[in-house]
Amino acid sequence: MDEDNGKTIQSCTWNKRTTERAFYSQKYHFELSMTNALGAQQQFFSFNLSSIVQLDAPPNFTFNGELSTLAWDYPNLLDKDISLFPLLTFKVLVTEMCDHSDACLDNKPKVYMLENTRKSLKLDLKPYTLYNFSISCKVDDDSNEYWSRFSHLNNIRTKGAGTCL
Repeated sequence: MDEDNGKTIQSCTWNKRTTERAFYSQKYHFELSMTNALGAQQQFFSFNLSSIVQLDAPPNFTFNGELSTLAWDYPNLLDKDISLFPLLTFKVLVTEMCDHSDACLDNKPKVYMLENTRKSLKLDLKPYTLYNFSISCKVDDDSNEYWSRFSHLNNIRTKGAGTCL
């Protein structure tokens, strides 16, 4: 019984059709049909999984102090559906940390948005400075708001120009 209007729903069904064969790029079409004492109603829905999928965080996130370069691997789900590869976007955050001063506590991270073909980022860092690095990724679909969790590298201190402790 529907408590809002006191009517009993007599039937409700879903019909599903899919198109394409790739796992996460399949297009799904749903038809919801409802019937009750007031009549019948239908509603149609279409979406693809790339618009709702949340990827794993990029694995093997590392910093090479000699080259001042961050590197990472592609998320694990790409081996299940290679069609996601051209849709991949990375977000890298680089935050300069403070050692003994409150002057830079409000430092905002520098944000780099990178295309799918990138697996590294060369940085111009200050010598003898403490940094935190983070990376996330998502399928670049206008309707997908789901970034992966971040992979982090914290408290990385550059020793000198192009080197790291």
